[in-house]
Amino acid sequence: MNFGEYEFVYPDGEVDTTPTTDVRELYSPPYRCFYELDASSSQLLRAHEYLDEIVEEDGPFEGILGFSQGAEVAASFLLYQAPNVTFKFAVLIGGTPPFDVSALATGKNVTPIKMHGDTHSARIEIPTAHIIGRSDAYREFSKVIVTLCNPRETKVYDHKGAHIVPRGQEAMEDLTAALNWVVDRAMYR
Repeated sequence: MNFGEYEFVYPDGEVDTTPTTDVRELYSPPYRCFYELDASSSQLLRAHEYLDEIVEEDGPFEGILGFSQGAEVAASFLLYQAPNVTFKFAVLIGGTPPFDVSALATGKNVTPIKMHGDTHSARIEIPTAHIIGRSDAYREFSKVIVTLCNPRETKVYDHKGAHIVPRGQEAMEDLTAALNWVVDRAMYR
């Protein structure tokens, strides 16, 4: 795969946040997220509206890639948009279980709940690559997103790192393999 053939769009979340020490050491400000840890229904719905706006203004897009909360939001967005998903593939790095926004969208006063493949029937049907760090404190949470994906269209790649986007030669080779797999799978479905 030649990444020069692709255009990447990197939307930041809309909410200013305080980063962890690890994030501060690796990245410079601004630090933004899609919603606070104790997200309200309106913040969760706004995250979806925001992605809808980006797709409408800058799309269409072939795929969606998210890291950490971005992976959580991407998974939630894909599950909520099904069966009308316009993306052909997803790459989810170090994500946590997505919120079930379908209940929130009804307008009822509902407490946001996290989704799991054992308790929710919705599935992401497009090809997905999951990049999970072996020493990621959120490793088990990342595996929950896998349960919400079609197992025939899912590939999991472990990397040696923690809760970060993989770095280094070996990690880049693994990440490239994941991207190659998911793009090929999407193109030849």
